[in-house]
Amino acid sequence: MSKPIATDPGIDGLASSAVESARALINESTPNLKRYDKASWIWVAMFFSRIAVQYPIYKSGNVNLLGTVSLAMGYPLFFAAAYFTWAIIKSEPPADRSGN
Repeated sequence: MSKPIATDPGIDGLASSAVESARALINESTPNLKRYDKASWIWVAMFFSRIAVQYPIYKSGNVNLLGTVSLAMGYPLFFAAAYFTWAIIKSEPPADRSGN
């Protein structure tokens, strides 16, 4: 006889347990949360700037300029975002001010 569906963890159970454990880990490390938030915004800014600059050039049909801008905003911008993300995440956590 097979197990009832309700007790079988399946994909939904595994996914929800992974999300819950990640949420608990983030809630335990609130000082890290601010650093991760800053690092995430670096990537948002990078991708938004690429779209904001390259889309109007694409719509204008200037292929030569689009190629040049794509090269300039490709790997160099990606590596800069990766470096700043690393620098923020690896920075020392703020000192505990609670006096403990």
